[in-house]
Amino acid sequence: MKLFISATAISAFLCAQAMAGNIVFEAPVEEEVMMEEAVEPMGSSAAGWIVPVLALIAIGIAISDDDDAVVDGENPGLELSDQRLKTAVERVGTSPSGLGVYQWSYIGHEDIRFEGVLAQEVLAHTPSAVILKEGGYYAVDYAQIDVEMKRLN
Repeated sequence: MKLFISATAISAFLCAQAMAGNIVFEAPVEEEVMMEEAVEPMGSSAAGWIVPVLALIAIGIAISDDDDAVVDGENPGLELSDQRLKTAVERVGTSPSGLGVYQWSYIGHEDIRFEGVLAQEVLAHTPSAVILKEGGYYAVDYAQIDVEMKRLN
């Protein structure tokens, strides 16, 4: 499971970089042509959409496997809660300790809504509850805070 989530995080990171224009995917251009006809290089247009699509599929599988997006089987309270993986984020309240409570969907799964916290906000409030996972995304140990992560639909 850890390896799958790490691969998903890396794919999502590459997807974000590609969409931001920081990475350009190009097929190698062959100098020698075996046949008499010219071969045109594929360029970045076809390859540029493959990584984002694969990343969204990987995130979708990770989310749909469970009612909760468990990152670490040894710690079921540890959830991917990085704001960079979420879309349609709306603040819906405040916990007794002052943490913002939000509803969101994960990118690529806009039809499924969750409620919980944003890892970047928890990092400033309770840094011990936030873990930086491989791939650079944050996960929150919900057992250390006064908010439950829940799937709404």
